[in-house]
Amino acid sequence: MTAISYLPIFIALIMNEAVNVKVFLNSKLSYYTPGLWDRTGISFWKAFLFETPFAIMRRSSWLFFQLLIVLYSALAFKAENHYRKANLEGKSI
Repeated sequence: MTAISYLPIFIALIMNEAVNVKVFLNSKLSYYTPGLWDRTGISFWKAFLFETPFAIMRRSSWLFFQLLIVLYSALAFKAENHYRKANLEGKSI
């Protein structure tokens, strides 16, 4: 199955720390603005709202390989079911 080929890549990225699993568990690690959490009022909200799209990209970029694994698995399962159904009906694909 093709999905299994992405698993070693994903594990290698985790081992090389290219993918930081701690970011998924702690959202504050996604924000790189110095002193962001020490600010208050409008200064905090400006910096927070500016940084949020970048933090979301940093946080979700490592989910790409997981999405590929799930997608390939689902499509392989669907193709297998279609193939078996066609064989039961006597059709050739």
